[in-house]
Amino acid sequence: MSVHTARQNHLRQKYGSWAVVTGASSGIGREIASQLAEAGLNLILIARRQELLDEIAAGFVARHGVEARVVRADLATSAGVAAAILSSRNLDVGLFCRRRRLRYRRFASSFGSRTRIRNA
Repeated sequence: MSVHTARQNHLRQKYGSWAVVTGASSGIGREIASQLAEAGLNLILIARRQELLDEIAAGFVARHGVEARVVRADLATSAGVAAAILSSRNLDVGLFCRRRRLRYRRFASSFGSRTRIRNA
């Protein structure tokens, strides 16, 4: 049984148990993902560098006990957007953090009305 802090409980109530972070392999996207993992949110990490994402995700799982899914995708393409959407099916995604402006607004809106979009 996992014990959540007040901050973790607050974030889960506000956003659900899953967050999507684009550009998660480096820079601001990686730091946002790190902060969310530390806060106890499960993550869908999206970027183009598979090996690096796998390494980052494994670190979050080991350090923070969260679940992490990795999606290698270029969100500038329709195929990349489709892969990212499929990765989040049937999950309680309530927070979408994008590092760069997405060309496909439907991607962000596909997570439903509860999802809050944050730009980094």
